[in-house]
Amino acid sequence: MRQYEIRIEDYNPDWPGLFNSEEEVLTNACKNKIIKIEHIGSTSIPGLPAKPTIDMIAGVKSLEIANRLIPTICSLGYEYISIFEVDMPERRYFVKEGEFADLIHIHMVVVDSDFWRRHIAFRDYLRNHLELCDEYGKLKQKLAKEYGSDRGGYTDAKSEFIQRVQTLAGFIPTHVPNQSSDL
Repeated sequence: MRQYEIRIEDYNPDWPGLFNSEEEVLTNACKNKIIKIEHIGSTSIPGLPAKPTIDMIAGVKSLEIANRLIPTICSLGYEYISIFEVDMPERRYFVKEGEFADLIHIHMVVVDSDFWRRHIAFRDYLRNHLELCDEYGKLKQKLAKEYGSDRGGYTDAKSEFIQRVQTLAGFIPTHVPNQSSDL
């Protein structure tokens, strides 16, 4: 996984179509082992500036199923990034890179887990509260300039805003793991 300069772009109406295309590829390759796939992250929120990376959350019944799908997903051009399991053992993480940025991230988790519910709650709340989208977009642009290619710093700097939105959305974790993620 290469380090890229954090680049925030205006919302691109092509992003949902890119998600739909990759969702079809993933669904066909995984032969009904994935229960549900959702478009998450900033590219899933109309009007929100974002890194031009499509984030997908793929829900499975168990992490054992996720582990068995790793070779299949890697055969689609993804790199499996296991190092993040130290902090987020409930997630299997995959990245498909392009020439100048990550193109797609897959976050494979147990469907309806805290990870799943947290990301869906954040997305849905921002989709319905445009004033927060504006605030978040400005924050992301400011932090991208401030942090350059330091994704960890950029992500950590967004965490207070993300946790505030999750609280507003009514997300209540069933247990409290490390909740940082790159929303």
